[in-house]
Amino acid sequence: PAELQIMESDPETAEQVYQGVGDFACLYFFFDVTTEPFDKLEVRQAFSHVIDREAMQQQIWGRQAKMAPSFLAPGFPASNTEGLADIQRFDPELGKQLLADAGYPDGEGFPDLILTYRGGGTPLEDATVQAYASMLNEHLGINVEIQTMDRQAFYDDMKSILFGWVSYGMDYFDPSNMLGVWTTGGRHPWSNEEYDNLVNEATTFLGDADERIAMFQEAERILVEDVPAVWAYHVSPIQLVKPYVIGPGLEPDNNGIAAVHWPGFATMGSVLEELYISADAPTGRE
Repeated sequence: PAELQIMESDPETAEQVYQGVGDFACLYFFFDVTTEPFDKLEVRQAFSHVIDREAMQQQIWGRQAKMAPSFLAPGFPASNTEGLADIQRFDPELGKQLLADAGYPDGEGFPDLILTYRGGGTPLEDATVQAYASMLNEHLGINVEIQTMDRQAFYDDMKSILFGWVSYGMDYFDPSNMLGVWTTGGRHPWSNEEYDNLVNEATTFLGDADERIAMFQEAERILVEDVPAVWAYHVSPIQLVKPYVIGPGLEPDNNGIAAVHWPGFATMGSVLEELYISADAPTGRE
């Protein structure tokens, strides 16, 4: 964030800053909903109402991320961030009431928690995790200790982690990919039969495209309402591109995004064929 601020404060380098969508990744806090205290919906809902995404946007993320009120990022097929934004809105008074309804007034009797996440996280992730832990203490009176874990061990044990932080980005450009990770038997122990049926039906549906999207959107509504996770932010990676790098790879797409797109510099991508070094490039010679 500090380096980006330096780049944006200089008019010359500010024009070289591009903002993309990467792999439409969503970073989120997740729960083991089969284990106390997160087997209570009211507890999970309380946690979802004390994350101040606007404060994080202003103080931590800046242009490197966008607030995530739901799982699917803006611009991704079936994304409905505006329609779902109210479900996990910042409302600490509601959060306190829900926690009291669950039997923990002002956090009394609530167990101290360990928030686990993968080692090697970015400064953005580190600051977000610390900020959320502070918000849980401030608004709900819950003590949270932050613990990092070896990345491979984290993924091996993810289903047994009570309270954690992780990300997920697309492998292919379809809602079935992103929403499929939440179906029964996926990466988390959460299970919902209605959700499973909607996602599975929509995945193989060959009829009207709008009807298919509507099924995915209804599935995401169930996901957000049942709170197996508290969504934090969608990655919007920053790229610094010199003015002598040109080509269609940097031209705005249908969503107005002008940046190197997923999959980037990969064998299945076309970036190398869409970018050129212009005659204005410095030669390095006197």
